[in-house]
Amino acid sequence: MSMLKTFLEIGCDKSLFEGLEISKETQLCEKYMGRFPVISISLKTVHEDNYKLAENELCTIIANEALRFPFLATSDKLTETDRKRYEQLTKVDETLKSAFAMSKATITSSLKTLSQLLEKYYRQKVIILIDEYDVPLAKANERNYYGEMINLIVFKGDRIGIANCIHTMDRKDAVKKIPIRRINPNIWTQNHRL
Repeated sequence: MSMLKTFLEIGCDKSLFEGLEISKETQLCEKYMGRFPVISISLKTVHEDNYKLAENELCTIIANEALRFPFLATSDKLTETDRKRYEQLTKVDETLKSAFAMSKATITSSLKTLSQLLEKYYRQKVIILIDEYDVPLAKANERNYYGEMINLIVFKGDRIGIANCIHTMDRKDAVKKIPIRRINPNIWTQNHRL
């Protein structure tokens, strides 16, 4: 996933791909390399013994990803409301109960919020990469808090949930919405020569 993120993300160091097979795909590279804002998270550390600890870990993962984009806090390209929405994603928990303080509503809409802010800033669609999405659900099932966890991280209404879907580009440049539980990144990258 990190190679895919590096390939797609704005500011990509194109020299990293020199001499690799993908560099021979000049049209693909011109069209996709370094062209997108990318949100990339791994949920492999969300394997806590209870729901509250898992929720706190999820907040930390989301906040740390949001902190990769500190310019959103002060950008003139965003409204004051937008900057406050960004602040909700990165607010430190002063009670010391967890690293970051997010309401459940903020958590469940966090990826959508961050992608909207990045899209507004860059005027470009955002790619969201999620790795190890199954770890929190497996642990929640094992520890009997699956119902709470599934309500936290799945698609609800018009929000992008953590384990909802990803958008991919196929060779014909059509955007496809693929349920994440059905995608294997290794197969996807091979099929799309990434």
